[in-house]
Amino acid sequence: MADVNIKQKRIRIAILVMALLLALNVVALTVTLVLKAGKENKGTSVSVPDNIITSSAESTDVSQDRPSADSSSMNTHDAETAASTASGTSDQTEEKNATLISLYNTKPEDNTPFKVTNMFPGDNETKYYCVEVSHKADTELFFKIDVRDGYEKLAEVLKFKVTLMDSGKVVYDGTAENMTQAVSRMLYADNETSTKIYYEINAYLDTSVGNEYQSKDLIADFKWWVEDEEALSPPKTGDNRSITVWLVIGGASLLFILILIILKKRTVTNDEVNQNDCQ
Repeated sequence: MADVNIKQKRIRIAILVMALLLALNVVALTVTLVLKAGKENKGTSVSVPDNIITSSAESTDVSQDRPSADSSSMNTHDAETAASTASGTSDQTEEKNATLISLYNTKPEDNTPFKVTNMFPGDNETKYYCVEVSHKADTELFFKIDVRDGYEKLAEVLKFKVTLMDSGKVVYDGTAENMTQAVSRMLYADNETSTKIYYEINAYLDTSVGNEYQSKDLIADFKWWVEDEEALSPPKTGDNRSITVWLVIGGASLLFILILIILKKRTVTNDEVNQNDCQ
């Protein structure tokens, strides 16, 4: 009888220890997920690489021939050309941050709002965007400016200059109202990859714009999408090994607790049977 009580006591202690370990595991897993979510939220903005052409460099037309390297990078000749035409040195270049737009197999399109208010003739505003597409085959990336209802007045005269920053090519320069068709860019891939395309979008008012357009607001959506969803692949989510480790530890702890509870019940049952036999 004493041996049975000692065994039950040891099982209860083991259950308490494993329950404490499981609780600590839940806390650790929660903290890990919160930190991961925080990092992903911070990742909505990225720095524009130094080797990307900006509006300070000469705009050039580029061929649509299939590139031999990642289409988000410049070749050596383009880098040398940009360096020779840019004003100032790289040390004097102001760091530019780009809003990150991610497209992948379950998210073939995305958009971000753009708002300007109380612009005067000659005013301009420049925004940068990095569109990251996860794809496993050649596909076409589309871009269009959609003006929201009620803001059509300023759209008549507010112009947008859309530049592909890896080449300096201007793919659109005109009013938001006149952008009736999307502009596109081919993305190439021989296997699963992630391509980043950087856009510089400059909104400006000509000095000839009349006073009736002053104090007007404009809200539009910058929209990117891929029509061929079959060419898209899952996004690269980074290193999830720490989450996997905590899940394995938690699962093992829970399983061990269940085994101990079963052993405890069997011990109690055997003890009751033994007592009945003795009677």
